[in-house]
Amino acid sequence: MEHLLRNALIGNAAALGLNWIYDMPFLERLSKKQDILFLKPDQTLYDQSKKSYFAYPNATIGDVSFQGNIAVWLYQTLKQNPQYPFDQYDDLIYEHIKEGSDYQGYIEAYGRKLREDRKEMENNPDFFSRPFDDDQLVGFVPYLVCHQVGLTTSRALKFTHVFASHPDYLLYFNMLDTFFKHAKTKPYKALILDIINGLPEDKKETFVKATQMTDSKKYIAKYAGTACHIDHAVPVIFHVVYHSNSFKEGLQLNTKIGGASSDRGMLIGGMLGEVFQVEDAFIKKTNKVLTLLG
Repeated sequence: MEHLLRNALIGNAAALGLNWIYDMPFLERLSKKQDILFLKPDQTLYDQSKKSYFAYPNATIGDVSFQGNIAVWLYQTLKQNPQYPFDQYDDLIYEHIKEGSDYQGYIEAYGRKLREDRKEMENNPDFFSRPFDDDQLVGFVPYLVCHQVGLTTSRALKFTHVFASHPDYLLYFNMLDTFFKHAKTKPYKALILDIINGLPEDKKETFVKATQMTDSKKYIAKYAGTACHIDHAVPVIFHVVYHSNSFKEGLQLNTKIGGASSDRGMLIGGMLGEVFQVEDAFIKKTNKVLTLLG
C-alpha cells in the first residue's frame, strides 16, 4: 500500500473531466471517438448528455474533486501529526473552505452546511449545529489517508463518523482491509470472490452479480447505481475492479459508467494500483496534486 493515496488521486483525476454525467450511452459513444481519461471539464460535452451536473468549470487536467482535495488536506495533517484529533476533522475542512481560504472550487453539501453553520455560530453563540449525515463516498477518504500514513481502520472510522453514520462503512472497510492485505499475494478475482463469500446474506447477491454480470448498464440498473451513496457506489467499485485487466482499463470503465466517477475512482485507483502497474503518463498528468503529498 506504499502508493495507495497516489493511485487513489490518479483514479479521481482521471474521471474529473466527465464527472457527474449520468448518461452511459453518451459516454460509451464518446469513448469510441476519443480518449475519455484526464479531460478538462467542458460545458459543451455536458450539454450533449441527457443528464449531468457541471461542477468543476475551472478545473484543469490533473485536478481532483472536492473529496480528492479533502484527502490531500487530511494527509498533510496526519503526516505531520498522526495523533490529530478526529473530532477536529470538520475544523480542518472548514479552514480550507471558509471565505477567503485557499480552496476556490466546488464544495459538496456537507461542506456548504459546515460553512453556513460556522457563519451562524459567529452571529449567534446559542446556535446548535445539527450533524450532517452524508453517507456517501467521502466517508472513504479517511480510510485511504489513514492507511497511507500507517493508521488503523478503527482510527479511520472515527474520522468517517464526523460526517456519516451509516453502519455499513465498517463492513466495507473490512472488505477493503482483506483486499489490501492479500492483493499482492493472491489473484485479485479469486480474492474478491472470497471477500464476497464472507458477506452477510442480505448483501451477498448484489456483489455476486457484480462479478457475474459483464454488462455494466444492466448490472447497475438492477443492483446498484451511479450516484455517490455507498450502497450504490461500493458494488459498482467492486464490479469495475473485478472486470478490469489493467489499471487503465479500470479507469476507462469507471469513467464510461458515469455519475460519481471521480470519487468512485479514488477507491478503484487505490485497489487497481495494488494489482497492476500504474502508467507513468498518469502519474505525470496528476503531478500537480501529487506534489502536495510531499
